[in-house]
Amino acid sequence: MMPFYLNSPAEAEVAIANLLKDEYSKPNGQCSICVRDDGAFLHQDCQDWLNLGVLHFPDLLKGFGDLEEEEAWANLVKLGAFEWHVADHKVTKAELKNLLCSEAEKENFHLGTLTRDISCIAVRTGLLLPTFDPAALDEMPYCRSMTIISDTSGVVQGGLDFVACHLSPAARIKVPSIVHMELVGAAENYFRLRRATKTKNAARRRKELVEHLKSQGGQRSLLRLELHQSTEVERTFLLGDPLRAAFETDNSGELSGLNISLPIRSYADRLILEAARQHQAHSGPGHEVRLLTADQGLARMALAEGIPPLYFETIGSERFFGTCLTGRTFDPFQGTVQGVSLATVLWEFATAFGSARLEGKQTGSEFWVSALGEDMSWSPYHSLEDLLWCRRTTGISNVATKTAQTKGEDQGGAEAKRPKWKTTYRRFDVSKLLRLVCKLDDAQQMDKDGVVQIVQTKHVRGFQEYEQFLLSGGFISESGGIWTAKPPLMDMSAALRNENVETIRSLLGTTPSFSDFMGLLGNAGLGQPLDTKFAGRSSSTYRTLGEIVQVCAAVRGKGIYSTATVPDAEGFAEIAVKRFRQLEKGDGLVSTGEWLEKLVEEDGIHPEVARKLLEEARQRRLLRRSTEGSTMQMRFRTHIVHVLRVVSGVPAVVPVHLYRGDYLIPGKASASLRIEGVDQ
Repeated sequence: MMPFYLNSPAEAEVAIANLLKDEYSKPNGQCSICVRDDGAFLHQDCQDWLNLGVLHFPDLLKGFGDLEEEEAWANLVKLGAFEWHVADHKVTKAELKNLLCSEAEKENFHLGTLTRDISCIAVRTGLLLPTFDPAALDEMPYCRSMTIISDTSGVVQGGLDFVACHLSPAARIKVPSIVHMELVGAAENYFRLRRATKTKNAARRRKELVEHLKSQGGQRSLLRLELHQSTEVERTFLLGDPLRAAFETDNSGELSGLNISLPIRSYADRLILEAARQHQAHSGPGHEVRLLTADQGLARMALAEGIPPLYFETIGSERFFGTCLTGRTFDPFQGTVQGVSLATVLWEFATAFGSARLEGKQTGSEFWVSALGEDMSWSPYHSLEDLLWCRRTTGISNVATKTAQTKGEDQGGAEAKRPKWKTTYRRFDVSKLLRLVCKLDDAQQMDKDGVVQIVQTKHVRGFQEYEQFLLSGGFISESGGIWTAKPPLMDMSAALRNENVETIRSLLGTTPSFSDFMGLLGNAGLGQPLDTKFAGRSSSTYRTLGEIVQVCAAVRGKGIYSTATVPDAEGFAEIAVKRFRQLEKGDGLVSTGEWLEKLVEEDGIHPEVARKLLEEARQRRLLRRSTEGSTMQMRFRTHIVHVLRVVSGVPAVVPVHLYRGDYLIPGKASASLRIEGVDQ
């Protein structure tokens, strides 16, 4: 079975397009979208999935002119040129009962609002639009600035995504802290139910799935707006109410006549409303404040408090199940055509359920996207780059390969078995690997002698290290001693020549060994060194790979640290001044290398990131920095970090001395640094 690899929606579009091209080139080709919660569903062996319908593609390939078929399919996926015939409501309810209930539990089991919660996912992706109150809709789109404050239902049921996509930037968005707390609370409930050791009944399984859909879907919605869209989302502080005691259980006899001995369940709604009132009080007379909600009770409360609600109806299951949805939609106000990528749809459903997949009926091929699993790690950079774990399997091709391998073994082993990539760390020269990637991209095909000439190895084992690493990531194919470049290698070559670190990092993540290495960094956590013996003699290779893609940095004598933190300029300015004051001994100066290594150890900030942010913070006058001295102490000459540089058009790994001042400030040899805040 193919291993999982990290991928972003944009990068996954090519793999999805290849699967669709192979499937729909067959007679009666058909792809289904299926989802699964491996904690709530009865069977834990990944055999049972919930089928959400099939995809149809109109004859649109002609519209892409002279493009290659693969590129045309990639455009179809990216532009959302698909028709999704969603499964019937009754059929889905029956399948959910089979997945959540035993035979004895089916008779008295009710799904409640579960199918409605599934329908809300389509609203968050933009395939469906929320139904707003007619009076509010009449004012859209807004021509003057106003503030919209969302409650939890606005986040989970897709109203906030609509506002961010169609009403921003005229509509400023605020999310009260209590909304985050409610989503975190739902996540805690979900994981508590998921990890429960006692036997689960149908009701507990249903509750677990509901909490999963709410918590993970809501958190992804907020992360997407914060990290991947040009929407400015403001946060309000957590308000406390002086009458908090009125919402807690109080058994005092003196208060029994007031009938406030029972907790009021709408206390969270009260805090959201107070956040809106507080913003309304501090806004100008002409600035309007609206409360985005799908909760009728909160909408009535807002009306009573003098705050106009931006009310929308909770989507009904009948608007999603049994319908035909398309990724090509119209902007409701501009009338322009816009597209929802199929990869985006898969990412949203995978986050809400845990796993989603495309399944080809004729070829048996599958494309998996998983956000949660026992063997799947998570690190902050996964959310920063919108990465989930993916896997592409081919049905017919796998059978043919297995048959060919068996035949080869029967004939004396002419066909070798597929290597087990997952736990094998490779040892090679990273600079030579980068040069090999670019040369192979230029030539497209290369024999063994050509590879040996580039990597300059005298031993067969050294040659095989490069070969197995590139094969494990799908960068090349090998036949008869000839290496052939595949699309991921071409993408890697372009990214190397342009020093596109993010793309290089993602492509390296498709190799199981580097993916495992990043998982080890994530498990070590911030401020905890990773044992350099994790990969034996290969540890230096993966340290160098990690340093050039800025996921780690080594501090000599202490170990390898994760460097997944990438703050904004304002946040970095505070950290920079704080670490300087921590290291400064009274003379007003700190060694440049000592300051950089402290950022690596304490804050998880890569030296390359610190170098860029220090200059940005200086230009924006968030801090002042200067240097003095001109000599690096020789005992620190081995304190280096490897960075990617393009020299004469050729990518290379360059070791940078952290204790030399010209690293932070080009042209300056000063080895001592002074940093001051703007208020000093």
